[in-house]
Amino acid sequence: MKYQAVFALLAALVAAAPSCPTNSAPSQFDSACFSSSDIITCDVAVIRGGSSGTYAAITLKDMGKSVVVVEKASRLGGHFVWYPVPGTSQLIEYGILVLWNTHVVQNFFARLTSPPKPSSHPKPLQSSQTSPPANRSRAFHQRQTSPSTPKQVNNYPQLEPGLDLQQPVLGDFSLPFGSFVTKYGLEGEAFAIYNSASTGGLYNILQEPTYNVFHSFNQIAFSKAAGQALVANYSELFSEATAALGSSVLLRSTVTAAYRPAKGSGPGSVLLLVQTPSGDKLIVAHQILVTIPQTIANLQSLILDSQESSVFNQFANDYLHTGLVNNTGLTAGSNYINAGANTLYHIPNQPSVAHFMPTAAAGIYSFCYTAGSAASRATVQQAVTSVVSELTGTSSSPQIVALADHLPYNLGVSSSATSIGFYNQLKALQRHRNTWYTGAVFSASSGALWTFTQSLLQQLVPAI
Repeated sequence: MKYQAVFALLAALVAAAPSCPTNSAPSQFDSACFSSSDIITCDVAVIRGGSSGTYAAITLKDMGKSVVVVEKASRLGGHFVWYPVPGTSQLIEYGILVLWNTHVVQNFFARLTSPPKPSSHPKPLQSSQTSPPANRSRAFHQRQTSPSTPKQVNNYPQLEPGLDLQQPVLGDFSLPFGSFVTKYGLEGEAFAIYNSASTGGLYNILQEPTYNVFHSFNQIAFSKAAGQALVANYSELFSEATAALGSSVLLRSTVTAAYRPAKGSGPGSVLLLVQTPSGDKLIVAHQILVTIPQTIANLQSLILDSQESSVFNQFANDYLHTGLVNNTGLTAGSNYINAGANTLYHIPNQPSVAHFMPTAAAGIYSFCYTAGSAASRATVQQAVTSVVSELTGTSSSPQIVALADHLPYNLGVSSSATSIGFYNQLKALQRHRNTWYTGAVFSASSGALWTFTQSLLQQLVPAI
């Protein structure tokens, strides 16, 4: 009865063309255009089933709420990607894998699959840039994280999951990180922070606002970095999540149009027109949770109002590519970390190949490539070939067997935007037009992001 009443109300609203905030004909939401099997009613529609979207959907299901996940890919998991080794049953994971050993992480894995296990952060044996490997290796090994770093992190507890920053952001928080390093004498720790699993992939880290760096390299990350990063079967986790959600997951599907309340929030629902492999579906949801990176391009189908556009239009991003390569000639079992021989704090010039690390498959190494703009496969291949040739001293022909584009990556805003209250503006959008937001902009690692998402759902559920 509840959904029948809601849908009757929405049908009346859609019929009144002047009140519809979409740019398309209101008739596209007319229930008469859909068979009953193509109309889906739910408490919450989750847009994208990456790490945070999958966690949110399972958590909502466990809270007794109905949910639908709209995912454009052929599987759940987002930035968690894996490669099936030909001729074997082996899967190699090579995406953005940052999970710390917290109760939220352990509980989510226990809900679906085997619990993850702690693993030491890889210790680099060599590094590459412009000088002989021995010199590069010595330069790196002299750079180790010292006990003073947590003291600085502890000064900013609001950087724990969610970016609940006091506004405006002033002083040390808004300094470029390079200036912060100089001010607090962290020169000997700068490379270790750059090379952390948490901050890996930040482009031109010394120019990043300090709050953005510490948002990644926060107290949770630091306390776990000495051996408590987790190793787990991520493919199994998301496969089990897909099975648990069943028909509530729409794969290879995208939202093409939306009707949302014009202002604020209130009774009623959101209408989403979704293109799926089996035809268009109409989703009727009380609330929607957006987990896709919040760029204007990604949110275009939601028909943003001026308040939303003014916030999301301020985001800029980096570009990160992760992949697998074989036929390298690199020493078996060795980790290679890129350290600049003649650069400030040995942080390599960008764009660059950040590392090569051995995988469980013989001869296959994982790598990541960071840049300030999107790079083609040919560009990444050229960079990989150049570094491998330098490391081995031969004209080898490494072959990229898998490549993933994590675009956009590291969404953030300028220090000037934070100085006038950007994060207050972002926070004010939660529940606006029956729409909620989570995702990597709120936390850099999946475990911390799940913690933030869990707290957000405590606010969302009462609004249903």
